[in-house]
Amino acid sequence: MPLLLSFFLLVFAAVLLAPYFSDRSFRGRVTVQWDSSSDSIPPDVTVLMVPGKGYEPLFADFLGETAWQTIAELFRKKAGIAVFPTGDILVVKKKGDAMLSVALHHYLSRVSGISYTFRQRGREWRLTKAPIILEEQTMIRTFVVHDEFSRDFPEFYELIRPAMQWDWGLLHQLRPGDSISFMLRGVFDHKILIDLYDLTGLSVKSERYGQFSLFKPPACRACEFYVTTSDMFMSPPGFFRAPLNVGRITSPFGVRNDPFNEERAMHLGVDIKADEGVLVHAAKEGMVTETGRKRGYGNTIVIRHRDGLKTLYAHLQTMYVSPGMPVGMGDIIGTVGNSGRSTGSHLHFGVYREDKPVDPMSFTYERLWLPPFDILDRFREGTLHRSIVLEESLNRNRSFFVPETYAGKAGY
Repeated sequence: MPLLLSFFLLVFAAVLLAPYFSDRSFRGRVTVQWDSSSDSIPPDVTVLMVPGKGYEPLFADFLGETAWQTIAELFRKKAGIAVFPTGDILVVKKKGDAMLSVALHHYLSRVSGISYTFRQRGREWRLTKAPIILEEQTMIRTFVVHDEFSRDFPEFYELIRPAMQWDWGLLHQLRPGDSISFMLRGVFDHKILIDLYDLTGLSVKSERYGQFSLFKPPACRACEFYVTTSDMFMSPPGFFRAPLNVGRITSPFGVRNDPFNEERAMHLGVDIKADEGVLVHAAKEGMVTETGRKRGYGNTIVIRHRDGLKTLYAHLQTMYVSPGMPVGMGDIIGTVGNSGRSTGSHLHFGVYREDKPVDPMSFTYERLWLPPFDILDRFREGTLHRSIVLEESLNRNRSFFVPETYAGKAGY
């Protein structure tokens, strides 16, 4: 019976995914803000998002000067709309050179709006109004870099930066020929992204770095991304390497409530949650200057680097270096522990410039970590289906909407 059930589940998954990996790929006929055309939109339909000031010459170029002047006059005289609001959608249907209808989708909220539609009846253009209700959906969107991501896709780059939080610098590491797929959740109209709710994952295929995927833990929009493999360390020259392969920042640099007495106090580094015994790596080449017990920090290693910088690694379980030893970037220097004044296993990572504490995140680019032990099982379970469909879209260079099962919402 279990074998029979497994067989039917595999058949169901294959049937569910088959349409998304067929040759029905998205064809980018129109790129204003969101390249979104698909075979479900007939070739005589043009969909444009209003980009803001200066859209008139752009629309005239896409639609033709005569057609655009007709559209602008219709909305000005019969709908009272002289200026199209930024972010609205214009949908134009033609048959040959003849324009059959034109609609402006004006959004009143993130999920609702009004459609102003003109249809030609003989020589007359008749206006109808209808409500618009948008549904939340999940899309996988694949890009191939031609020059640099931020220059190739500037509108999307600005859109996605806030969603990637600390990881947006990853986009600058991509080279011509590299590709990247994003799993985006938001509201769409005619396959155009109207409002982005969340970026749940992304896959990268790079000649320099290989292929890897990053995901957020299930049901955690504010969480950091974690990588599905452990060999990705991409800090460019001049940056520190992340001191751990596995971890999550649980306490940033700056004033915080002390975990022992709840009083406000300055935290002179960042705390990275990880299991005991996880290997600790030198953030940059340098010379070990201190090892041993340090008040409050427990087992501690201090490494002196060039330019007056020092890094500190505290609450260690074991230490594999001693004062006077040279180390290279990425060398193993110890393991995560719970020594000293600590509420649980973690690494306290500090950076000092001329003996003054500074924010370590100013020096460490990397966020490509494996998930820590406390969320590892949930992370694996919640990202299994997503990683399969996202990496397949990357390999086949496809963009499409995905069923809720693969969107990371259902099945959490």
